[in-house]
Amino acid sequence: WILGVLFFGVLYAGKAWKLHRTYRDRMPCDSEVQDFFERVCEELHIKPGRVQLYQSYHARISVFMGIRRPAVILPVAVYTEEELRVMFVHELIHYRQKDIWMKNAVAAVLVLQFFNPLVWWLSALLKRFCEHACDDRASGLAGGPKIYFTVIAHLIPCLGDRAEDPQQDDHELIERIKHMKKNKRVKRKPAWMAAVLCVVMAMSSSAMVFAAASGAVGQYEKLYED
Repeated sequence: WILGVLFFGVLYAGKAWKLHRTYRDRMPCDSEVQDFFERVCEELHIKPGRVQLYQSYHARISVFMGIRRPAVILPVAVYTEEELRVMFVHELIHYRQKDIWMKNAVAAVLVLQFFNPLVWWLSALLKRFCEHACDDRASGLAGGPKIYFTVIAHLIPCLGDRAEDPQQDDHELIERIKHMKKNKRVKRKPAWMAAVLCVVMAMSSSAMVFAAASGAVGQYEKLYED
């Protein structure tokens, strides 16, 4: 177990260091783009200067990174105001959702529970959930799902020559669009139903743990008597 923790710990630390080195040559954006970014931050109730804006020749899509110094990094290109708004809203929603904190916490759990396939499955599920939740919120602030995904679909082919696997981006985008369409057809449930469901699950889990513990105690007593 210790060897596994060391291996996966070094693996994730190496990925983080590689990401940092990739964007260390990032540059400030033009003043007009910076001003527009600050206006979007104000709309999302984010303090000015809390999230920095940069551009980099190594970026193939817009990226949000950093915990102590959060930053949005854009590929070096010329964008319309509509494209900038979609990218800014998407990345800033990731910031508001604290997705990067969640992903780092999941990475820590994966390092400690690398032998558990359920943890790996939940990790992949959480990543998809973060993107779907971001799409759901960002699309409403960027003119609606149609405009939102049209802009994203337009940006991905333009940057495909720099992507490691452009086809993978297309498949992920299609999956996100299908999820958005499905989500719009689902009638939203009130918050109290979620609270009741959590209570029921907690009580049932406690009962199962108590029953399992009682069964284990009985087996130990029987073993002791024997």
